[in-house]
Amino acid sequence: MMMTIYFLVWPVLSALILLLLIVNLVRDWSNARKTGEAMI
Repeated sequence: MMMTIYFLVWPVLSALILLLLIVNLVRDWSNARKTGEAMI
């Protein structure tokens, strides 16, 4: 039972972290476009 929960939790955590990174990237990109700054 615990192994099943363990194997189900990791993909969810990975997806949440990936989603957080993508949201922050899009936010930074749109903010840079508004202010005219370069991303790098």
